[in-house]
Amino acid sequence: MFVEEKDRSWCSSSSANDNRAITIEVASDTFEPYAVRQAAYDKLILLVVDICKRNGIERLVWSTNKNDRVYHRNGCNMTVHRDYANKSCPGTWLYERMGKIASAVNAKLAPGGWEEVNGEWKFRSPATGQYVAGTWVKSEKGMWYYIGPDEIMVHSGLTYVHEAPCIDSIGTQTGKSPAGYYYFRSDNDSGTIGMLESGEQTIVKSAVDGIQGINKAVFETAHNGRYGACVSINGVPVEDVLRK
Repeated sequence: MFVEEKDRSWCSSSSANDNRAITIEVASDTFEPYAVRQAAYDKLILLVVDICKRNGIERLVWSTNKNDRVYHRNGCNMTVHRDYANKSCPGTWLYERMGKIASAVNAKLAPGGWEEVNGEWKFRSPATGQYVAGTWVKSEKGMWYYIGPDEIMVHSGLTYVHEAPCIDSIGTQTGKSPAGYYYFRSDNDSGTIGMLESGEQTIVKSAVDGIQGINKAVFETAHNGRYGACVSINGVPVEDVLRK
């Protein structure tokens, strides 16, 4: 059963919302958390993508703030039944995934990803459609790359990185990396090497393992009042890496 998109669905307990929104009901379990089967979830994503394309909706914007949703603040264009009635709809399972649904739909509307601009690499988040800055990005192959505050990928040299968010290839945040000095090299096949301070020691980590907190090697040397190193990482010598 369906109602033409141009007509009111009498769905969300709000005349104003029903008359402006395209409302969707999804088959689910009949008990908490009202989980949705994978097949229905996958079709939901494709349906919403189709609705957006036909109605000129360039991106979905979800907010966990009810006032953002009801009053369309901060670009929010998604609502749920519980916004207008004392109900749990769409159920805990779907409600907790609304942001993920928006990201999945946006990834199909505007894929985003890596772009080469004037000889430099940038990453456009599929979740927002904007270039990211001050952010670690994990490639589909599992490699981590750091995008500096200027929206350009850092690929060489010793750089201090503040605590930074980590996102995956579809723009979903997966955690944060610790602040510290990172040494970057441009060999994409071998990954990015990170230099992190730890008291009187400097801990050498790969960017991937650094985020996970696994030490690759530990050393302590003094060089003219500054810390330095002469080590080999994966067979590649890193010599006289000095603290700024």
